[in-house]
Amino acid sequence: MEKAVKIPTYEELLKLGIEEREKGSVKQSIKCFEKTLLFAERDNKKIVEVLSHLGLSYYHNGNQEKAKKTWQKAYKIAVKAKDYNGQAVALRNLSRKQLYLNGSGLVQALSCAEEAVSIAENLGRKDLPWFLHGLFSATEVLGEKDKLKFILRREIKALIKVWNKTPKLERNVWLDGLLMDYVSIHDKIGKPLLYLARYLARLQGLKRREEQINNLLSLV
Repeated sequence: MEKAVKIPTYEELLKLGIEEREKGSVKQSIKCFEKTLLFAERDNKKIVEVLSHLGLSYYHNGNQEKAKKTWQKAYKIAVKAKDYNGQAVALRNLSRKQLYLNGSGLVQALSCAEEAVSIAENLGRKDLPWFLHGLFSATEVLGEKDKLKFILRREIKALIKVWNKTPKLERNVWLDGLLMDYVSIHDKIGKPLLYLARYLARLQGLKRREEQINNLLSLV
């Protein structure tokens, strides 16, 4: 008898796409997510979830305009479906300052970051450190250290709260983000912390994060 061909599930394809992106195979991850959309059928929450990941792969592939449009689409669907988790994630992604070229755009990025954090807090999301890292990044352009220190304290508190309840991969990603934010304020001890962040990224095979840290190291 011929072996039956196993058709991957939505969850399996989504996981594969995430893994491909994190290990640096961005183009392959885009293909995975595009295929995953077919498995989402008419489930708006699944569609929003895939679009959020697809946008991130476009972003890491250097296509920021396509990423922005994908996240805007995800946000519109999430609002229509009253999917507050989807709204929070879409707004967090739309808060990336690299998507905007001018001052008014940076104000929009900050507004998205603030709204994303507010929704995430109300929902009690365990990945609040990720949202606060986004708020820190969007606020950084203002150059107001007191505000940044306040956000950093919130980020540290949020990470401590979920540390023992979170898988190692996720918490190390958030710790990396926190260390990068800490260095932004306390630049005198920047390099040692960034070396630690890079070491953690390498342990987890997070090539995208390692690239970000290397870029920061070149500036310190």
